[in-house]
Amino acid sequence: MKEKRSKSKKEILIYEILAVILMVIGFVSMFISITLDDAQPDNNWITYGIIAFLSLMGIALFLRSIVRDDKEVLRLEKRHKLYSEMELSEVDFISLDVIKEELVVNNYELLSNGFYFKKVATQGVCYYGRFVKSNIVNNVLEKEIMRFKKFQDKKCKSINGIIFFAMPKTSDDDKLFVKNISRDMVIAEEVPINNNVLSIITVLIDLEKKKAYYFDVPDSYRSKVYTYGCLFLRKIFRK
Repeated sequence: MKEKRSKSKKEILIYEILAVILMVIGFVSMFISITLDDAQPDNNWITYGIIAFLSLMGIALFLRSIVRDDKEVLRLEKRHKLYSEMELSEVDFISLDVIKEELVVNNYELLSNGFYFKKVATQGVCYYGRFVKSNIVNNVLEKEIMRFKKFQDKKCKSINGIIFFAMPKTSDDDKLFVKNISRDMVIAEEVPINNNVLSIITVLIDLEKKKAYYFDVPDSYRSKVYTYGCLFLRKIFRK
């Protein structure tokens, strides 16, 4: 089976312009038919106007539907490029105990399984926090992210998880790994078909330097679950 060719940015623009032109012609034809019907009521101009309007609108919507998927792919590619050029935010912290206290102050409850939890009904989001200590970030972080999936159910369709990943000392490779996995989390949330959202923010903590690093992105409704977590982190780190 022949693979469908993705349309270029120029092709998408042409389809969009044609669709807009047809929509404008549709409204103009409707207006003209009303004007003519007032002047010549026996010629049934309104019916012709409605037929022309609906036909042109239908074609316009069809043209837009042809490039809808390609337009979305192009948008996601631009977002990927934007996020790839961003760096992790760097903040100071006093101790892990102070961060844990901030979670409790902000209505997180420490559960028996070691996770911190709160639910904000108005947002429809369940929040989880977890503290991890390790000398290796790659494999350990991926396993920790998988742990959050078990919390997705009918009561918690959207989950924001924050992993406070503490290391004796962080490297540039560790930061790059955290950045890339966080970037992919944001982009995955922005995919329109993604109804059940699991958005994890990793806070990489350098215990030696007393520095914390996380991927803080511009506030966006498309990635609102990740954004909610960023807003909270800005609050506890007083950024």
